[in-house]
This record gives sequence, C-alpha cells and structure tokens, in this order.
Amino acid sequence: MGNLIRIVARASFPIKRQHAQRYIGKRLALIGDAAHVVHPLAGQGLNIGLHDADTLAEIIIQGRDPGDYVNLLRFECQRRAANQAMIAATDTFHHLFTGARPLRQLGDLSLQLAERFPLAKRMMMQQANGLNPFKVW
Repeated sequence: MGNLIRIVARASFPIKRQHAQRYIGKRLALIGDAAHVVHPLAGQGLNIGLHDADTLAEIIIQGRDPGDYVNLLRFECQRRAANQAMIAATDTFHHLFTGARPLRQLGDLSLQLAERFPLAKRMMMQQANGLNPFKVW
C-alpha cells in the first residue's frame, strides 16, 4: 500500500447543486457525481448515478459502440432530462423544508397530502426511484 499519511485537519465545503454543461466528449461519458451533484437531503445522488450507469450499460448490452458519438448523444439526452428533473425536485424539497416558516408548512402539508392520496404517493416514489411516474404500463 505504500506510506500512509495521517490527516488530522477537518475540511468542509458548501453543499450546492452542480451540473456539467456536457455529459459527453470524444469517446467519453460522464456519469454520477462527475456529471451532477444534487443536495443530499433526498438521498438521490447515488440513485441517479446508478441510472446513468444503467443507461450506458444498455448501450453496451445492445452491442452498440458506447464511444460512438450518436450513442453518447442519445445517452446524454436521456440522462440530462431525467437528472434535471431530479435536481429540480431535490432543490424544491430543500427549499420547502429549510426555508421560511410558510414554505416549511407547505412542505409538511404536501407530505400529509401524499400520505392520504396513494396515487400521489406512488408517483412521488416512482420519481424518487428514477422511474417515469406518468408512464402507463
């Protein structure tokens, strides 16, 4: 393993949303935290990263060249739209639950309503799991 260095100082950084301007380059795709960083409030960073990897894996499984520009562009279009929706949702939740009192009350009310309406709750859970809640199976 080589020499180990003990680090005693702590460091911190502000939590902020980050989203790459492009997910792709020449035979390159950014996935997970390399492409986007979301607020950890909803715990969705890992989930959307896994969906990025799954989308790229599907290209490979289908026998397509994962480095081909058209395939990379398809990947970017699919994942950027889904990731932007999740980033917007986590930002909204963050502001609802940490904002001014009226916003916090609205956030509490929205969760209470979701609990009372199974369809709304299911749609929120599908969105959180990276599924399209408006897709009819």
